[in-house]
Amino acid sequence: MKLFLPILVLVPLVAADQHYRNEPDPATMTTYYFGLLRRGAAATAEQTQDVERLQKAHLANITRLAESGKLVAAGPLTDGGELRGIFIFQVASLEEAKTLSDTDPAVAAGRLAVEIHPWYAPKGIGSKYAAWRKDNPQAEVKMTTYQLGLLRRGPKWSAEPAGALMEDHLAHIARLAASGKLPAAGPFTDGGELRGVCVFRSGSLDEAKRLADEDPAVRAGQHAVEFHPWFAAEGAMP
Repeated sequence: MKLFLPILVLVPLVAADQHYRNEPDPATMTTYYFGLLRRGAAATAEQTQDVERLQKAHLANITRLAESGKLVAAGPLTDGGELRGIFIFQVASLEEAKTLSDTDPAVAAGRLAVEIHPWYAPKGIGSKYAAWRKDNPQAEVKMTTYQLGLLRRGPKWSAEPAGALMEDHLAHIARLAASGKLPAAGPFTDGGELRGVCVFRSGSLDEAKRLADEDPAVRAGQHAVEFHPWFAAEGAMP
């Protein structure tokens, strides 16, 4: 099931008293709630009239949440796998994000299931698009494909990686951000197997993989990256 609504540098999870030179200024960061939409238990491949009606209701609910300002980004993952898309909420709590995601008719019907993580990421996600949409309510949304990388614990994962490795990891991210090839990235802060998200401004999966493989933390096995093509609105990331 696809999502058609507009939508997003990466810092490690470290002890509160541990800091690195290349960490972003905390004043520029905030916590969002990042929802991974998966195939639900009731998902089927058939395109019946009931499924079409449910899809329309699903998209209408996304529009409603976006207009409320609480859903700042959303969009489908287009590779046809178990992961179907994302929601990014800017709300006060995980519980509120879960409550909002449960209003989705496709979630309520069991065709989609949502897994939500607190996500530490740049301020302003969705704000440029929201301002454009306010000024152009009837305009057709221009969409583009990004390469979305989910960071997982790598084969040599350590909860306390060497400081030099994290310095090099952050420096790599800073370089990619400065180049414009990595417009958004950030860690999940709930300490699970999924570590964070990075978004590459490239229609080429090969280029995104190459850039990710150059990350010292990936080369060292601290992180592994799982890629998905992400269909999102132009101008939705900061």
